Amino acid sequence: MKTITLLTIIQLAFISTIFAQEEFVYRAKNNLNESFFGFEEGVESWWTSDSEYWGITDEKKASGSFSLKYSCDEVPDQKNIKIKSLPLITTHKVNIKAGVYNMYAKVWLGEQHPKSLLINITGDNEWASASMKFKKVETGKWIEVTQKITVNTVKNGNMIMSIPTSTTYGGPGLIYVDDIYLEKI
Repeated sequence: MKTITLLTIIQLAFISTIFAQEEFVYRAKNNLNESFFGFEEGVESWWTSDSEYWGITDEKKASGSFSLKYSCDEVPDQKNIKIKSLPLITTHKVNIKAGVYNMYAKVWLGEQHPKSLLINITGDNEWASASMKFKKVETGKWIEVTQKITVNTVKNGNMIMSIPTSTTYGGPGLIYVDDIYLEKI
């Protein structure tokens, strides 16, 4: 009996230690391909006409080996600076059922950084949009940002990320993005 009680105490202490760690977060299933939307599959499946501003890099990463980098000293005369996923294979396509979701992204902001990142999911005449605002986000370290979004059913979709060139909503600066996660709530 003493052995069982001691083992139970040790097990509870171990479980308490796991849940007390700041890094542990339980989430429901990710509705996006974690490797692809964690930027681990390289630049070939992402397209941009703004390649001087966007790129996949190993300079900083929240997890894995790569992240997405936006770097801009001066905003150009255009509407938004975009990068788009190319769903070349089935696992890169965004297929989600209608509902309410939390969209998460890990970001690392430079001292000068855009005021927001727009993340749009589009496909088969449906779309959803999240605007990740950085007004009170700490710079110089990885921080997870989130936004609740309502989605109609999206089939064979892709993701478009953009920085508005307006200094009110976007602007110049440095940002790294990693581990985009979409959780149905």
